[in-house]
Amino acid sequence: MTRVYYKEALGALVVYDVTRPQTFEGVHRWKADLDQKVALPEAWGGGNIPVVLLANKSDLLQDGHQQPPNPAEMDKFCEEHGFARWFETSAKDNSNIDEAARYLVQSILEIEEDYLERTGGVSEPMDDDGIIRMRVEPSSNGPCC
Repeated sequence: MTRVYYKEALGALVVYDVTRPQTFEGVHRWKADLDQKVALPEAWGGGNIPVVLLANKSDLLQDGHQQPPNPAEMDKFCEEHGFARWFETSAKDNSNIDEAARYLVQSILEIEEDYLERTGGVSEPMDDDGIIRMRVEPSSNGPCC
């Protein structure tokens, strides 16, 4: 069923609750499921989509719930398991949410830019549903028409 939710995804956020360590165990399953069921467009070179890990509810750590994530351990975990990066976040006080989303979008845009550089700025259709998706680069000759 998750394949339906992942359809045409170019990136993902995986979230766990820092106050409930057992939710971290699910991170492995979500990442494996993403890697198995969704990939970057073949035109972009395929491969896994960028996935950012969010250690959420950091606002509760200040109240003495659990220990904060160890940055060195989290960096190592992300590298070993193919996460693009991790962020300590709080949806309640909106800390690092924008930064994490911005990082994910920038990662996707860098992959697209790399593809456009390799192809000279020519986009290919992204899927087989009959809809051609393309990015039109502005002309250096000024405005069109």
